Amino acid sequence: MTMWNPFKKKDPLEGQRANYALAFDIVPKVLNAFNTGNMPLTELENVSTFMNFADDSKNIIKWKKMTISGTDFKSYQDKHMIIIRFPEPFTLSSAKAGIIVVDKKYHQTRYFTLEASFGGCMIVEISGQKRNNTGVTVADKEDLTEFASIVFSLAIKQDNNNFASTEPVTNKPEHAGTGERVIALSLNTLIEQMSARYSEWKGLFTVTPMADHVLVKCHKGFDDTNTRKAIPCLWRRKSFVDNCKMFDVKRIVFLDSVNRTFDELKPLEIDASTLP
Repeated sequence: MTMWNPFKKKDPLEGQRANYALAFDIVPKVLNAFNTGNMPLTELENVSTFMNFADDSKNIIKWKKMTISGTDFKSYQDKHMIIIRFPEPFTLSSAKAGIIVVDKKYHQTRYFTLEASFGGCMIVEISGQKRNNTGVTVADKEDLTEFASIVFSLAIKQDNNNFASTEPVTNKPEHAGTGERVIALSLNTLIEQMSARYSEWKGLFTVTPMADHVLVKCHKGFDDTNTRKAIPCLWRRKSFVDNCKMFDVKRIVFLDSVNRTFDELKPLEIDASTLP
C-alpha cells in the first residue's frame, strides 16, 4: 500500500474539511447574518459573500467550482429558492448541494443539504448547529430536480398551509406526526413526478399528513379506471413499506371523494419482502 507523503501531495482529507466548513459552518453563518437583518437578499447569491465568512477555511475551498442560482415562484411570491452546488470531491456524509428557502416577507431562511450516504443521498435540514434528518433519501445523481422538488414541497407548500382538510380539529394537518409528514411528502413527490410524465395522473390525488394516518384523497373516486391503476403504484414498493415501518406510520387512508367511502392500508402488517 502506498503511504501518503505530506511533502508531495495534498492532504487527502482536505477536500472533506473544505466541504464541511462550507456547507455546515460558513453557510449557516451567512444565513444568520441575513436572518438578523444585516444582509440583503442579493448577497446570498454571490460567492464572494460566503468567502467573506470563511475565516481560516478560505484557502482550502475551491470557490470557482461553487455555483449559486436563485429563482422566484409565481404562486408563492414571498418565497425565493437558492440552489448551491458545492465543490467536489464528495465523501460519505459530505454535502453535494444545498438549498436555501428565503421568506422575503419575514426576512428568514430555511436551509437543506443533500448529503452523500449509502445507496443515495439524504436530505437534511440545518438550523444553526442542529441537524434534522427529514428521513427522505433520493438517488445519487447530478440532476438536482428531485432535491429541489422535495424541498419545495417541504418548505414552501407546507409553510403556506397548502393542505386542506374537513377532519375534526384534533386530526388536522398541523397536528400531524413527523412520520406522517415524511410519508406524505414522499407520496406527493411521487405524484408530482408521475403527473409530469403521464397526463392520466393529473388531478387524481391529494395527500395530507394527519395526526394518526396519511390521508390520500382520490378525487375521481375508486370507480375511475386511472385511479384504480394508479393506487398500487403509490404503495406497492418495498422501500415505501419499509419507510412506513421505520417512521411507525400505521395507516394510509384512501378516501373516495365521489362516493364518500374509504379504504385503509396498514403498512406495518405488510410483508415487504414480497414487494419489488
